Amino acid sequence: LDFNSPAYGAINNVTGDPTWIIPGENAVAIMGLVTAYRLTGENLYLQRAQLAGDYLVKVQDATNGAWYDQYSFGAPVTNAQSLGQTAEVMMALDKLGYDLARYGTMQKAAQFLLDNQNTAYKGGQDDGLVGGGKDSSGNYNTWRWTSDNAYAYQALNVASTWAALRGDTSSAAQDKQAANRILTGLNTILIDPSGTHW
Repeated sequence: LDFNSPAYGAINNVTGDPTWIIPGENAVAIMGLVTAYRLTGENLYLQRAQLAGDYLVKVQDATNGAWYDQYSFGAPVTNAQSLGQTAEVMMALDKLGYDLARYGTMQKAAQFLLDNQNTAYKGGQDDGLVGGGKDSSGNYNTWRWTSDNAYAYQALNVASTWAALRGDTSSAAQDKQAANRILTGLNTILIDPSGTHW
């Protein structure tokens, strides 16, 4: 794609025009490309991973820090915003390495996860778990999926590390505390009574 295209750097889900861009799958692709670079030393893998990271930073929702579930070029196809996909993007940005230019992106995304942990939005008891993001009408989903919570735990730990590197001790502590609350919820609410699986 041309450098001026709104989809420049994006990894499309299918062959053809970039009309089926899924942020979480871009995130997984970034992590794979970084691993390939580390194993082979081939700079092209890292360059493409960085371009995909730049694309994701560019299309982040400025109002709440999340990513929409699908994009066509640079425009959202749906209004739904998955918590799991947002967490995956955070982990992918971390895999690319701490970057001060992306710090604001990381903190806005962390705030979206924190909002999904807030009982005023997710409904139900204050169990430390996060809800599932926002539906296509902009309402917070109230379900608590194990996978979303596992991703959010990892992502908030990443955000805490980035905040510490930035010298933002308040955000670092807040993100770490939120991650620990998710872990407690995973191990008390979402675990099977047998204690053998979630």
